[in-house]
Amino acid sequence: MTTHSFNTMTRAMGVEKIHFDSISENDMVLFQTMNGVYQFRVTDPTLRSGILTGGGLGDQQREAVLIGSLIDDAYHSGLAVRSRAIFWMCEASQCESLMTSELVGLTLVRDLIEQRRAA
Repeated sequence: MTTHSFNTMTRAMGVEKIHFDSISENDMVLFQTMNGVYQFRVTDPTLRSGILTGGGLGDQQREAVLIGSLIDDAYHSGLAVRSRAIFWMCEASQCESLMTSELVGLTLVRDLIEQRRAA
């Protein structure tokens, strides 16, 4: 696992797998596919909801729910390198799903301030 410090408020870790029960409010998940890079800032870890940008969305910020991922056509409740992330995005009365191409890199950026408050 590679750890990088951006500043005293965040810590980034390159990881192979992220379990949903390990994410906290204001954490950011960065995931790279062969086609682009996505960012998902967690707003409610219990509901796995947050703000999704990047990839095919470009700079557009969308409220999204991280549903899970697919690896070899099997559903998983976390994210992993070589999986495809699945999101639901809803606006007004319309919902749409987004499935990424295969993830080639995962980084978890921890919000250390939020973690200190919770401790």
